[in-house]
Amino acid sequence: MGNFKCFPMGYLVSAYEPILFKNVNCLIKQAKESSRGPKCFHFIFDLKDIPYVMENIMAFDASMDPDHKLPLQVLTMTTKMHIKNELARYLRMSDGKDPKRDAFSLDERLACLKGVLEDLRGMQDLINEAVKGVHGRKPCLEHQNYLYAYSNRMGLLGAEALRVQNLYLAWANNRASGVIPHSVDEYSISQTWEYCNIW
Repeated sequence: MGNFKCFPMGYLVSAYEPILFKNVNCLIKQAKESSRGPKCFHFIFDLKDIPYVMENIMAFDASMDPDHKLPLQVLTMTTKMHIKNELARYLRMSDGKDPKRDAFSLDERLACLKGVLEDLRGMQDLINEAVKGVHGRKPCLEHQNYLYAYSNRMGLLGAEALRVQNLYLAWANNRASGVIPHSVDEYSISQTWEYCNIW
């Protein structure tokens, strides 16, 4: 099961500035003021909190192209690589007691990815309703366009999560059928990486 339940009141649509916009702008400001600069700023990627992950992805997006000079295709590819790298880093976090082992088992990784996809579906449904003004106030054109961009970035995260989930499932099936030896430790960073060939 995913962790997402609902957005707080005023998060997507507001008479003034939605909370989503304020939160993303705050992250952009932090990135600009960082001593390492926006391109080296550590954007948070905690898959237990997908709305916060999405705020960080939107802030990353804006920080990579503050003057809107990059072609859309280049910016999209940059963001896709960011998502891919951060997703890989999260799923392959080291065990605190044994740095040579992953923190998550294969089942835990699959459960995490399933939760991410469920959260994204729930969020997308609410965004669609917000854009249509289903529950009251309809966002202005500027805010609608921002929510469309937000949905696009959600799609990038969802596509990467689904890709990795399918590769892990193939890995599990191959291990169950004996194609991958049972001696291979699913917690091992190097062995899982070698046999699954995910990254």
